[in-house]
Amino acid sequence: MAVGFLFDAQLAVTKQIIIAAIHFFISPYVMFSSILMVFQGISSSLNVLGTFKNSSDLITRVMEKSKGYGQFCPVARAAEIVTARWTPVLLRELLAGSCKFNDLRNGVPQMSPSLLSKRLNELEDAGIVNKKKIPKGRGHEYLITESGKELAPIVMTLGIWGQKFIEDEFSEYDLDPSLLMWDIQRRLDTKFFPKKGRFVSHFYLVGAPKERRNWWLVVSDRNVDLCIHHPGFEEDISVEACLRGLTEVWMGQTSVEEAKKKNHLLFNGNKKYIKSFKDWFLLSPFAEHHPNS
Repeated sequence: MAVGFLFDAQLAVTKQIIIAAIHFFISPYVMFSSILMVFQGISSSLNVLGTFKNSSDLITRVMEKSKGYGQFCPVARAAEIVTARWTPVLLRELLAGSCKFNDLRNGVPQMSPSLLSKRLNELEDAGIVNKKKIPKGRGHEYLITESGKELAPIVMTLGIWGQKFIEDEFSEYDLDPSLLMWDIQRRLDTKFFPKKGRFVSHFYLVGAPKERRNWWLVVSDRNVDLCIHHPGFEEDISVEACLRGLTEVWMGQTSVEEAKKKNHLLFNGNKKYIKSFKDWFLLSPFAEHHPNS
């Protein structure tokens, strides 16, 4: 609509200029009146365009509203809020405990920062998150509210359904090393590591993009950090893993033993931590719901 309107306005101005050019060769008086007519036409067109520009916000709001289901049913009204693109996985991150903007980005690495901000604002408007300024530091925290927490079983059920009934293999596009390692760092059983001290594990992901092949899990006093650059500490174990193979282990599609037999998982380092890998590497919370588990 806007493009057509602008085209019509430009066409009208162009016609006025052509008429003025023709009149230029007829007489100076006609030329003067024609130029005056051109400026009047341009002024009129700009006024109309200005009116259109001033009303653009209203038009945008009306168009956004028209994208809803237009139903009083609470399923439809709730879906307008929680099923927008990226919102379900953003809710997954919030419910998993991420509350800082950069942490949320780590959980949705392919989501643009501008869209992430927009979705967080929408969830705030809906009362699902509270945005609070970080007391000591820059930025804000996005804290899940009580009404937001009530969405937890819905998000979990959605994941369980996908785990049970989507049988297609992961496409190359689905294999995201950043998301995989971010998930893993949240699911380490830290009681297997020193209560006071440090544990370092290096993961080398074969098949991942070059800049995302090397990752380090650093557990200091049982607090876990994920690093994409060498942390400068001695490594306790190193894990060389096929990206697809480690993803399948993480999601419960195959066992650690089976991955080792296929050379999808190779270990080196402290035998104590290699032997207990299956115990401290807890897998996805959806892994137990896979038909192969």
